[in-house]
Amino acid sequence: MKRRDQSRIYAVPDKDRKLAMETWNRFIALKDAHKDYVKRALLNDDYYAGKQWLDSDVEDLDEEGRPHLTINMIMSTVNAFIREQQKTRADIKFKPTTPQHDKTADTLTKLFKIEYNRCRYKWVETQVVMDGLVQERGYFDVRMDFSNNINGRLKITSMDPTEVLPDPDAKDYDPRTWKDVITTRWVSIDDIDETYGRKYAKRLESLVDTGNFFKQDSIEFGHDEESHTFGDGGLTDITHSREVGIDDPKQMRSVRIIERQHRKLKRVLTYVDPATGDAKDAPVDWSETEVKRFAKRFGLEVLDRVVSRVRWTVTCDHVTLHDDWSPYDDFTIVPYFPLFRRGRPIGLVTNLLSPQDQLNKLESQMLHVVNSTANGGYMVETGSLANMSTSDLERNGSKTGVVIEYNRGSSKPEKIQPNNIPQGLDRLSNRALNSIREISGANAAVLGTDKPSVSGVALEEKSDAGKELLNVPLDTLDMTRHILAEVSLGMIQRFYTDERIFYMVNEDDPAAESEDIRVNEVQPDGTVVNDISLGSYDIAISTVPNRDTFNDMQFAEALNLRKIGVAVPDDVVVMYSNLTGRRDLAKRLRLEQGIDQTPEQQQLMQIQNEIAMQEAQKRLMELDAKIEELMSRANKQNAEAEAIGAKPSLEMQRLMDEREMRQREIDLRDRLAQLSNLSKDNAVQVSSAAKLAQTAIQAGMKPQEPTSKKE
Repeated sequence: MKRRDQSRIYAVPDKDRKLAMETWNRFIALKDAHKDYVKRALLNDDYYAGKQWLDSDVEDLDEEGRPHLTINMIMSTVNAFIREQQKTRADIKFKPTTPQHDKTADTLTKLFKIEYNRCRYKWVETQVVMDGLVQERGYFDVRMDFSNNINGRLKITSMDPTEVLPDPDAKDYDPRTWKDVITTRWVSIDDIDETYGRKYAKRLESLVDTGNFFKQDSIEFGHDEESHTFGDGGLTDITHSREVGIDDPKQMRSVRIIERQHRKLKRVLTYVDPATGDAKDAPVDWSETEVKRFAKRFGLEVLDRVVSRVRWTVTCDHVTLHDDWSPYDDFTIVPYFPLFRRGRPIGLVTNLLSPQDQLNKLESQMLHVVNSTANGGYMVETGSLANMSTSDLERNGSKTGVVIEYNRGSSKPEKIQPNNIPQGLDRLSNRALNSIREISGANAAVLGTDKPSVSGVALEEKSDAGKELLNVPLDTLDMTRHILAEVSLGMIQRFYTDERIFYMVNEDDPAAESEDIRVNEVQPDGTVVNDISLGSYDIAISTVPNRDTFNDMQFAEALNLRKIGVAVPDDVVVMYSNLTGRRDLAKRLRLEQGIDQTPEQQQLMQIQNEIAMQEAQKRLMELDAKIEELMSRANKQNAEAEAIGAKPSLEMQRLMDEREMRQREIDLRDRLAQLSNLSKDNAVQVSSAAKLAQTAIQAGMKPQEPTSKKE
């Protein structure tokens, strides 16, 4: 009685049941077109991981005692493409369509760098690209996250491609042209309780209690011994199902969640700025009176129009968990398809399966032949063996150093010569390997397996040739980046409406200090600076080297410039190094060289330089006196010139060299003092002079003028 009453209390409303049924039917329609893809995706994933033999084939070969080698060229090939993707990263910049938003566009560019870094975008992109190369499809999921910020922050993650069901009728790469997209996953009944509320969990339990639920592929029953393990893909396999065996709702192991994002027409109220023409939809939860009051306050116009908006429906079996207009203008799903042809995504691994199978079988056959030739067997006379049986000979006859004794008067055991390795078998294996390289474009240079004897120029040319086939996957990646940037921009303009402060580290100029990025900053007069919620922008996406690679390139280039005479400041060279404390060291160098010094510090440095110059002049006068005395003594020693002439000569040369060094020091310090007076007007000039003087003084070398001569 209690269970029947509970079932009646938590009965699913007819409206929710009807909507859930519509969503389920759409899921089934997409699933039929999706299940074939899932099989391919999981097969490709197995090949990448090295599981390239059928279990039945492995069992048959084991019974026959034959090898089954796996020469996994697919993993190295995919990883080579991933390395090329990792070498370049997306650099997203925004360009305003109207001049008044020029500064705001620059702020948006900086804001995107901050948010993308916070989302760990470069690693997420690598995962999505890997999904596309291996499983033919990769998907970003971009939405707002309110878990750690009540105003929301941008969140970008990757989706399991087997859990995403795109519109099967779509022919365009851009998901904004799709009719709908469905994502599905398996969760526990406790997850339903915590996420959507106890009411919905009870409704599911009521459906199970009455038996009014989908009998297949909707609810799983079972105990812990049937639980899925990490990485086996069991819960994400859209093709799997389980028969109902237990009617107790406590035994519900998992339920299928279906999220459908689809487009529908909707009447909306839109703000229009008469000065700029910028349009922005009013908040969906505002009444018409609130919208008009806000428009009157800020001098905006209101348009009533019908637009295509995204409807977001979440169901589980017959239960509707959520159904409302999406807070976003677009789908949260952004795809990456390495190759795309009229609605048909194509990956890299799919076309490598056949040559990979051929390579594995040929290499296994070659090993089998080698193993067979190691012991072709023996012909022995019955009872002729003295120290072993024929069984022992069969097992140990091919071992190194085996001793075979046979009875006197008996025939000597005769080894049976095995068949030769079939000619051309190795060439077939090489042909299979070359097929993998030709299909993928990953030659030995790209894979990094070329011979060391190959010259650098030739290696570079071969690597560039191998990368030609990579141009298409990289081009589609740029398309994905562009769509993702547009979708992210829409979310930022819709949700980043309050005044916010972001902290940014300037990666383009390592020597620059970090800066605060302020958006939607309200001024005392009521104006808003950097109002990122308004304006339309063009998106420019370029690729830049990986940060570590970029710093290494800059460091090497700075050193090369110094070799040819270009006065690259020491602090700049240090900042492009990989030293842990490079910022502190660079700051210390700038202070020592007169850069970033206070007037007091500059005055102190000038006094110290004057004292050093006075000491150098004093030493120069002493040297002049000693040289004059030595020359006078030398003129008087006419009689003993041959006997002792060498000593005054050497001493004279030493004194002359020291005098020359001191004179250079005085000249350089004088030059430094003159340039130091101009430090406020030309800090770079002071830095170069200080470095030049310091280097020359310490090394005792003549100052070098910049030269354009190449080494």
